[in-house]
Amino acid sequence: MENQISCPNCETTIEYEVVDSIHEQSSAIQELFEGSLNRVNCPACAIEFHVQTPITFRSDDGQYIIFYKPRTEGEDWRETEKQMQIVLDEMASELPPELDPEARLVLDRNQFIEKIAAYINNIDDRIMEYVKFIMYRNGDVVWPLQDLYYDFNTTNPDHLEFTMMTRQAGNAEKTLSIPMEVYKQFIDDEHQEFDPDTIFPGLYVQVERLVDQ
Repeated sequence: MENQISCPNCETTIEYEVVDSIHEQSSAIQELFEGSLNRVNCPACAIEFHVQTPITFRSDDGQYIIFYKPRTEGEDWRETEKQMQIVLDEMASELPPELDPEARLVLDRNQFIEKIAAYINNIDDRIMEYVKFIMYRNGDVVWPLQDLYYDFNTTNPDHLEFTMMTRQAGNAEKTLSIPMEVYKQFIDDEHQEFDPDTIFPGLYVQVERLVDQ
């Protein structure tokens, strides 16, 4: 079904079929990774832009959901998380308890890509975000001037790698990494010191949740 989109530059009305739901095996995932999903070329002024629209990702078994809701100016993630929790609860009410889906909320496109890639590559995003927090705490990255994103294109299987980007310009500056052995220590957690559900109690599993405390 086509939607009427307004060009952010010249306000021309454009007919475009917006994708608002994708599945684990969908070809739309590759389009998302490449940057072409919901990217419109305005026939009037020739600029290209991404349609800012909510998108939902679902795993094949329906047990993992990622809600992407583009952040609006002045929006607080805490309020958005509450709203999306209501939506999730309504969805879960129609399912037996054992089929309650695990869900995440993201507020920008890069986070959406990152969460899907982490899921596909079997990376626990709670550990991933906590590792980011350690990097911020140690001064490897400066909050809120720089963002870290999981580098799912890495060719080094022995390290969990992150791309550091400047928030204002959106430029990739460098790559930071930790040995996968460190990541696995969080999974094994022999002393039971790391409780991801306590650290990330809601849908918003982002390092922002920790650095804002």
